Order: sequence, then C-alpha cells, then structure tokens
Amino acid sequence: MTETQIVTFRSIYLRYQLHLRPERLQPMADGGATTIPAHVVSFENGLYTSYDQAEIELIRKSRPYAVEKIVFEEKEAEIETLKKAEEAKQKDQQTTIRGNLTTEKLHSEAGLSVPQSGMARLAERSTQCDVPGCGKIFEEDPHGKRLRMHQQKHRREEEAKAILREKQETEEE
Repeated sequence: MTETQIVTFRSIYLRYQLHLRPERLQPMADGGATTIPAHVVSFENGLYTSYDQAEIELIRKSRPYAVEKIVFEEKEAEIETLKKAEEAKQKDQQTTIRGNLTTEKLHSEAGLSVPQSGMARLAERSTQCDVPGCGKIFEEDPHGKRLRMHQQKHRREEEAKAILREKQETEEE
C-alpha cells in the first residue's frame, strides 16, 4: 500500500493560478465534441497543499516550477516558521504604544510650547484700517475679508485720484 504524501507548494505571488492542463475538446462517435475542463490550481496567500500524487507530479513538471521558479516546494518546518512570522507580524501591526497622536501631545512630549489654533491667530490680527485718516474698525471680521475689501476701496480711490492728477497736469501743459 502506498503512503499518501502531502506536499505544500509556495508561489512568489499571493494569488497565483497554475494551469496544469488546458481546456480541450474531445471528439465523440456521433461527430460532435465535448469539452474537457482545464485543470487549474489556485494558490491562496501564496500556498497550495495537495494530496493527489498525479497532481503533485504535474506541478513538479510544470514550467513555473521547473524553469521559471515561480512555484516551489515548502518544507513543513519552513511552513510553520512562516505562519508564526505572519502571526507575529499581524500582532505587531495591531499594537498601539502611544495612543492617538495630536499636535498638543507631540509638543508636550518634546517640551515645546503648544502652537495656537488657527482661530486664535486670526483673533490676534488687527481689524482696523491702517490707511491714514480712516481708522475704521471691523469687529465681526475674524478672517479679515471686510477689512481687505475696505482697503481695496481705498486703493481704487487713490488710483482714481492719481489718474485725475495726471489729466490735470497734462491739460496745464
């Protein structure tokens, strides 16, 4: 009685399909043909285990195994160590040492002062028009939009005055 051999094959690709026999047509006596399905081996996470000796021999004779070295046999000890390494890797990925990182936490750990938030910086900005003789204050304008629009109005007025002065100067000459 022959002993059943269990062989595990590993692929360099996690999801690899090895076509051992292609799909083919078998002619029938009545002149028709029937399809014989392909024999395909699918690797899950780069591993495929087989108990069938004929299938094992087909894999060993296949081009990806013999020539291209995409598929190769695994020893039992190597499989166990690889499984343990994958489990350890998953545990390492799930471990959180410091918790959620925030800007405040990073600055306090480094011994630095915590920077102000964006709205606090905006509140410190001047909301008073700096054009001489104006001094208008915009209290409900934290982003400074109204102040900028007001200053643009001053610039347009200054540009218009400059154009009038040039026209007057050219007329005087």
